Amino acid sequence: MAILLAHDGHRVTVFSEVLEPGFELNGAVDNVQVKSPNSLAKQIRELFRIVMRLVKKFDWNTKNLKMMKFPTICSHFSDLFITHSMLKSLSRNPVTEPNYYSRLDLLNRHPLSFLCRLITARDALIEQMSVLILGDRFIKRSANKLAIDTGFSKLFSVRSSYSTRQKTKHSSITFVDYFDKPYWPTAISNSIVFTTPPCDVPQPLSNEIKQFVDDPRSKGTIYMAFGSLVNWATAPDNVIQSFIDAFNSLHDYRIIWTSGEKLPLQLRTHIKTLSWAPQAALLHHNRTKLFITHAGLKSLKESICASVPIVAVPFFADQMKNSLIAKNLGFAEIIHKRRITSTVVLNTLRLMLEGDSYRERILSVCYFKISVNLNDDN
Repeated sequence: MAILLAHDGHRVTVFSEVLEPGFELNGAVDNVQVKSPNSLAKQIRELFRIVMRLVKKFDWNTKNLKMMKFPTICSHFSDLFITHSMLKSLSRNPVTEPNYYSRLDLLNRHPLSFLCRLITARDALIEQMSVLILGDRFIKRSANKLAIDTGFSKLFSVRSSYSTRQKTKHSSITFVDYFDKPYWPTAISNSIVFTTPPCDVPQPLSNEIKQFVDDPRSKGTIYMAFGSLVNWATAPDNVIQSFIDAFNSLHDYRIIWTSGEKLPLQLRTHIKTLSWAPQAALLHHNRTKLFITHAGLKSLKESICASVPIVAVPFFADQMKNSLIAKNLGFAEIIHKRRITSTVVLNTLRLMLEGDSYRERILSVCYFKISVNLNDDN
């Protein structure tokens, strides 16, 4: 968002307090990172505290917003929830698409089967009750105990008219970090802004990794990464051993395993473990054949951009929904996290490596869902 604002002519500076300096931004955006703790970090923290007090006093009060003509903006880090889309008169049909709460035990069923549609409709009703009735009630009852100033207390007091319904229904803009052309029929509006970024141009691979994946004896590269929240140190031994046994059997391929932890030493030479890997660069490499992923939204976007089929092993949040979408678009297979064995992993990998349909489907999805929608600047 900061980069887009800068491209529109705004001068944008991003201030962040970090433990270690990390991400870089586009040259059009000034990036100020403060390593914590130090005196400047305390000053920035105090500045944000003052700003938030002003926001709570003026901006969060929806009555004041209406009278003062200030816009209200909502932001979703995935697709719109069914409840929020309903309040915007853009209802998602709960029986035609998998929802955010898709259960692990439904991963092997088709989302349009009767059982899946019945459970999705039930979950939609529970979501509406939780968000519109129970959620606001619990927030208001807890306001006096959690309040840090009078503005916050007034906003969430029992007598306040503030509610999720009011906030969402009257918002001027809703940012949605999802694909702007999903494969099911979906109502859209000019008040919905899809923030899915265009496909990035990857950086070149390091010499060490490039030499490994360019081995002429290899049929291609398999890349596995489960994101920063999946901790291999706490993974059951049988799960780790299942992947090791499956990978050791695929000696005709080069395998890069991003684990963040030390793994057992019984790995063969065609397997390389890294604490961190340049994911976009690896996926865009012309010899990468398959991506084993937790199906987080960012990983799903990057796999589509690079046209690399995926083996999805979802764990939580929207990963089940993303996995079902990818499978039903034809470029993914799903492995249940509680049913991981060396046989299941090996059979799934061989099925996808030996067939061309997954590659053909993701090429089609990349063109129609990402490339045309987001990279066409004309």
